[in-house]
Amino acid sequence: MTPAARLIWVKTYERTGDAGLTCRRCGVSRPTLQKWWRRYQSEGEVRLRDRSRRPRRQPARDRTLCETLHFTGCRPSELIEITPASVDLSGGTIAIRSLKKRKDASGRAKVVFRSVPVPPDYLDTLNTAHGIREAQKSRRQAAQPIWNLGRVRAWQIVKRIMVEAGIPDAPQRSPKGLRHGFGINAAVNGIPLHMLQKWLGHDQLSTTAIYADAVGKEEQDIAARMWG
Repeated sequence: MTPAARLIWVKTYERTGDAGLTCRRCGVSRPTLQKWWRRYQSEGEVRLRDRSRRPRRQPARDRTLCETLHFTGCRPSELIEITPASVDLSGGTIAIRSLKKRKDASGRAKVVFRSVPVPPDYLDTLNTAHGIREAQKSRRQAAQPIWNLGRVRAWQIVKRIMVEAGIPDAPQRSPKGLRHGFGINAAVNGIPLHMLQKWLGHDQLSTTAIYADAVGKEEQDIAARMWG
């Protein structure tokens, strides 16, 4: 149906105030009339046009999504579980629920959270973009995911931004690249492996130890002297 036809519907309903009469005259169902009437009331005739089926870009959402992966080293599947209640604005940390399966001594599955410290400027941006402090005042809103996305959609957003940034096509051009970048940056800057293990949510220290092989500052200084 065209926007012109929808305009006739809403104008008829606006003039008569009778939904049943409008539906009979225009040959439209009541739920359809109500949907387009609500859109017309909110923003006028522009809302009577068909919406693009392409996913909408939301710069603020996309920025905080990528920054959260960058500053916490979490997985996309963990990111979409983060709620306003997970964010400690005064303490400067984000609590991340590890989605890797863990078992207690009796063999039963257990829920594990890890607290990751993050920069204050990032938290300011997160709060401004998503109203974290305000959402924390409501129990219901505090429990809602900050990014209402699926894991695949989050992956697509990161991939698109990396392509637009000109990052070469390679395994690191993905959310996993941000996670590995977090681990390497922490190791290069002297973060103890046991602490990095906790932040990344690794079950085994041997998994975290791969980041200890990253080139350190001392090696970079030596190489810089060699290169002149």
